[in-house]
Amino acid sequence: MKTHENRTLNDMMWLKIILILAAFFIQFVTIAIIFNPSSDEYIKMRIA
Repeated sequence: MKTHENRTLNDMMWLKIILILAAFFIQFVTIAIIFNPSSDEYIKMRIA
């Protein structure tokens, strides 16, 4: 029972790490797109 409990906690920890890394990656990509002037036309094309 104890080992199963520890494994579940470890899985949750990894899930949190993956979510945090994904959030940072999405934030970085969003900032890169916003501050990249060449992608401006691409964004307008997507919206239009």
